[in-house]
Amino acid sequence: MCRRRLQYRHAGRWAPIIPAPPSRTEPMNVLSNAAQPGSSAKSQRSMHTPHPVCRAAVWRDSRFARFGARRASALAPRLVVALAGRGLLLLLVGSVCAAGAEPAASGTNRWEQSVAKLEEGLRANPPAPGAVFFLGSSSIVGWNVKKSFPDLPTVNCGFGGSQMADVARYVDRLVIPWKPRVLVVYSGDNDLKAGKSPEQVRDDFRALAEKVHKQLPQTKIVLIGVKPSIARWNLIEKIRATNKLLAACAEHDAQKRIVFVDVEPLMLDAEGRPRADLFKDDGLHLNAEGYALWAKRIAPLLEETPPADSPNK
Repeated sequence: MCRRRLQYRHAGRWAPIIPAPPSRTEPMNVLSNAAQPGSSAKSQRSMHTPHPVCRAAVWRDSRFARFGARRASALAPRLVVALAGRGLLLLLVGSVCAAGAEPAASGTNRWEQSVAKLEEGLRANPPAPGAVFFLGSSSIVGWNVKKSFPDLPTVNCGFGGSQMADVARYVDRLVIPWKPRVLVVYSGDNDLKAGKSPEQVRDDFRALAEKVHKQLPQTKIVLIGVKPSIARWNLIEKIRATNKLLAACAEHDAQKRIVFVDVEPLMLDAEGRPRADLFKDDGLHLNAEGYALWAKRIAPLLEETPPADSPNK
């Protein structure tokens, strides 16, 4: 053991540490100056003048208390510092976030910055009348729609990590004010990963479609089904159940303003597994070849003219 653990420095020289007498069962109150009931003046003085070992302990504890107090203000708003004998007890009341931890996302705050940035871009460069808008999660964000559809006025309003409910929530800010002719939607992938049911994804899409067609009755919605992927192949049964429900939404649309695009048959190999050549290294997001496949599939739908009996006002 090192010398500092066996001795303490007192009056300029090292002296051995003397343990407390074994007969004493209660710790000495070295922090209180109040007289104890029934004690003599001599005993009170002895309590006011702690043993050199205790003085060393108090000096040490007070030094760490000052350090702890400085740290407390940086760690949590309610940090109680208590000294117990020779030790420093830190009671953390409330939660203290670990360094580098991301704040929990809730409500609309999670996407507000991304949506506000998209709105700013739309105001700075207003889209052409009758444009084709793309809205959804990271599969939309990563799509270079201007390259895929060079002859069409296109706008990409995707925000990565979003779910169908988020797309429905922000459609009135990102899409409806610009009165697009066609709205391409891809979402639901993250919903299933987060544990949502196929029925919940279907209901969230219904809310999106109702909101769009209430204000833009002529706008066509091209809904791309949830894609099969290497990374989320374990969800394939839920993906297929979701796509079945979404396809039913399109079939039951009396005015035929919703078109469902099932991309699963295009993205599976001869053995019925996702084609690796369509994905990036993460096995989840599409590469250029994957997007080219999607573009070829939906291009005819974007060029069709929607019915003229209910023009967007």
